[in-house]
Amino acid sequence: MDAKTAHLLNEATGDFYRRQAASFSATRRSAWPGWERLLAGPAGAVLDSPSALRVLDVGCGNLRFERFLLECAPAADWRFYGVDSCPLLVGDAPAPIEYHEADIVGALLDGGIERELDVPACDLVGCFGFMHHVPGWDNRVRLLRVLAGCVAPGGFLALSFWQFLNSSELADRAAASHARGLAVLAPRGLAAGQLERGDYLLGWQETQDVFRYCHAFDAAEIDALAAEAGLSARIVDRFEADGRTGDLNGYLVIGG
Repeated sequence: MDAKTAHLLNEATGDFYRRQAASFSATRRSAWPGWERLLAGPAGAVLDSPSALRVLDVGCGNLRFERFLLECAPAADWRFYGVDSCPLLVGDAPAPIEYHEADIVGALLDGGIERELDVPACDLVGCFGFMHHVPGWDNRVRLLRVLAGCVAPGGFLALSFWQFLNSSELADRAAASHARGLAVLAPRGLAAGQLERGDYLLGWQETQDVFRYCHAFDAAEIDALAAEAGLSARIVDRFEADGRTGDLNGYLVIGG
């Protein structure tokens, strides 16, 4: 995928969230079962820390991961750092969070991602529901490496990778939406030949003119990404969860 296509897809995704923030957030309130499974595994050790717990949430959305952690350990001394490009999704942030508005993908493409993630090393770095918005294999590998560098010694990097093609219903809807998305974005310069295997343009409800870029992962690709980023030896947990089928997200947990 060339840089022009990656930027165009990122711009389309940003426009999608700016225009659909309220309705999208309204459907994203519950905690994910995968988060409970995450804390039941090695990453749950962070809850035993007697000192302040620093958490970096990359692509924090409406902060439901932060609310989940606060409910799990209300007495913990949390320090949350949330980064995202859509303040309309954030709304009223929980008290212990520092929110930083940043175009994460744009910074990644332009070489300034480290500056946007300039926070103290964290006990837990989370990136949930975001990796599928990162266009291009090389860019996803680069982001994995950067995120791993944000983890404090003894901490964890936890990521989810959307596997929506595991659902035949979602796969059918994605194919239909993608065809419409190509028709809408082609006049803006999107060349279908620049897209990679697993790339889709997904719409929202009955809206006809806004689409977000989403990449469909599978287990083999997740393993390959970790290997290319040099992180395979640091994997401490790997599982699938979420959705009706219990496998719509593949999770990867990397030790610091």
